[in-house]
Amino acid sequence: MSHDEGNNGKGACIVLDGLDEYKSCDKHSLIYDLLQKKCLPKAMVVVSTRPSAAKMLQDLKNITRIQTFGFLEDQIIEYVKSFPFTDCSSEMETSSSYSSDLEKYLCDHSNVRSICHLPVHVAMICYLYKVQKGDIPQTQTKLYEKFTQSMILRHLRRYSSETNLLAHYQNLQEILRSTLKLCVSLPLPCLLNMSKLSPVMS
Repeated sequence: MSHDEGNNGKGACIVLDGLDEYKSCDKHSLIYDLLQKKCLPKAMVVVSTRPSAAKMLQDLKNITRIQTFGFLEDQIIEYVKSFPFTDCSSEMETSSSYSSDLEKYLCDHSNVRSICHLPVHVAMICYLYKVQKGDIPQTQTKLYEKFTQSMILRHLRRYSSETNLLAHYQNLQEILRSTLKLCVSLPLPCLLNMSKLSPVMS
């Protein structure tokens, strides 16, 4: 993008998502010019960033800052209490028992409760607690691993014609593992050419 005096960016909206992950954000970059309104001064610029890159925005004038926060402690508990642990309204008592048990578990396990401040995490934990009857991952990595596995199995139960779902699932795990190993071993130009992966993905 080059600066054109005849085009001031009016009517345009530019979204810079994850500013903290940009490699070139110094005072000589196009991004900095956009933020300082030196380039396309009439354009609307929307920026999302972690706090680590917020200092770059401190000198900007006439901007609206919105900071997002995760769940507070009482909001975590409120979400757990309202989560539908059963699928039938006739089983509300069972659902209440589930929520009480999970609430107690979170109170007793601060390491798990600490990752619940992100709303999507507490939703994943509630879902896993519902389908796995109390098997709660202890770390964020395990949470994503267990949730992904659960979603794959859920899909297989709904759409697979396989009678032995567990064997089919383990086979799928092996396919994903071999695909990941291939991706790690390939140089970037090969990764950009997705046809290289077709033998594995087919």
